[in-house]
Amino acid sequence: MGGKILAMLVMVGLTGTAVAQEEGNTSQGADNGQPFQALSALIEENNQLIADNAGAIEAIAVEVAVLAGDIDVINQQMADLDTRLGANESAIANALAMIDENSVNIEGLESDLISLSDDTKQDIDSLRQDIRLLDQEVGSLLQTNSGRIASLLLALSVLSADVQDNTAAINPLITDISYLMSQVMFNTNSVSLLNNQRNLLVARIDDLDFLLLTLNDEIDKLKVGVVVVGGGTFTDIGINETISGALTIYDAISLGHPSRSNAYSDTYTFELGATRTVVIDLASPDINSTGRRGDPGFVDTLLVLHRGDCRNCRLTYNDDGGEGLNSRITMALDTGLYTIEVTSYKDEAVGEYQLRLQ
Repeated sequence: MGGKILAMLVMVGLTGTAVAQEEGNTSQGADNGQPFQALSALIEENNQLIADNAGAIEAIAVEVAVLAGDIDVINQQMADLDTRLGANESAIANALAMIDENSVNIEGLESDLISLSDDTKQDIDSLRQDIRLLDQEVGSLLQTNSGRIASLLLALSVLSADVQDNTAAINPLITDISYLMSQVMFNTNSVSLLNNQRNLLVARIDDLDFLLLTLNDEIDKLKVGVVVVGGGTFTDIGINETISGALTIYDAISLGHPSRSNAYSDTYTFELGATRTVVIDLASPDINSTGRRGDPGFVDTLLVLHRGDCRNCRLTYNDDGGEGLNSRITMALDTGLYTIEVTSYKDEAVGEYQLRLQ
C-alpha cells in the first residue's frame, strides 16, 4: 500500500507541474502568439493525470476501510481476552483460597497426631518405670528368701550336729522350719503374681509401641501428602464412554468401601438429564475370562455408586457382578448428578483398570 501512496503523491506533483505549465503556456501564447492547439493538448494530458490520481485515491480509501475493519476485529478479540483473563484470575483466587483452607486443616490434624504421640510416649515411660519398681520388689523378695533359706540351712546343720543331745529342741525347730517354708511359699506366690503383672505390662507396652508407630506413619503421610482421606479429584465421564486408568499409591483413600479402610480409589462424575437405566462396568485388563489372576498389574475390582459429587453418599456397590472378578452395576436412576468410585476389594491394591458407562 506504501507504493501506491508514493505513486499517488508523484502523480499529484506531476499534475501541479502540468497546471503551472498550462498557466505559463497560456500566458506565453497570449503574449507571444503561440498556436492554441498546443494548449489544448496540454490540458487533455493534465485531465488524464487528474483522472488517474482519482482512481489511486479511491483504491487507497478502500484499503483504509479494510484496515479499519481489521482493527475493529482485533479490538473485539482483545476485549474477549480481557474477559477470559478476569474469569481465570477469579478461578485462580478461589483455588488458592481452597489450598490455604486445606493447609490449615492438615496442620491442625498433624498437631493433634503429634500431641497424641507425645501422650503415648509419656504413658510408655510411666509403664516402664512401674516395671522397674516391680523388678526391684521381686529382687528384694528373692534376696529375703535367699537369706531365710540360708538361715534354715544353718539351723538344719546345727540341728544335725546336736540332734542326739537336743531331742527336746527338735519340735520347736520343726515348727520354725514349717513357718519358714510357709513364708517361702507365700513369697513364691507373690513373685509369680508380680511376674504375671510384669508380663501384662510388657504386652501393654508392645501395643502402645505399635500404636506409636502407626501414629508416626500417619504423620509422615501427612507431611509428604501421600494419603489424603476424602481427597482426590473428580473426572467427568459421559454415557457410552470408556476410560482407562490405574490405581496407585498416590490416589485418595476410598470412603465408600463397604469393608476396607485403606483401599485406593479414583472418582468419576456423570449427570443425567432424564430418568434412565445405566450400566457401569469396571474391569482389570489382567483378569482373564475365568476370573483368575493374570499379570502383576491385576486388581480385584470393586465398584461404588454415590449420589451427587459426594464420596461418602453411597447408593450401592458391587464386587464380582461382571465377568470373573470384575464389577458391574445396573440401576435405574433419576435425573441429577452421580459419582462413580473405582476401588479394589483389597487394601492398598494397585494396577490398571477400564471403566465403561452406558
